[in-house]
Amino acid sequence: MTLTDDLLKELVELKKTELKRTRTHRTINFVLVTLPMVVILLVSIWGIIVLFQNGQDLLENFPDTMSDIVSQQMESIPLPNPQP
Repeated sequence: MTLTDDLLKELVELKKTELKRTRTHRTINFVLVTLPMVVILLVSIWGIIVLFQNGQDLLENFPDTMSDIVSQQMESIPLPNPQP
């Protein structure tokens, strides 16, 4: 009977260490894989939002920008001197 008890105790200890190892592995996997993926996903979404907002601002200001560019080019063109 003691041999069976010893074997059961050893089996229980092995299961405990296996569970502890599995828990440690899952924790390391979560910290090193899952968290960085979530951070990269959030930063990507934030970047897309910022780019979209900048694109909207550019489109809203585009006519003003084009008219400014054209007026600057027109001002830089030298006019011919009228001859007397």
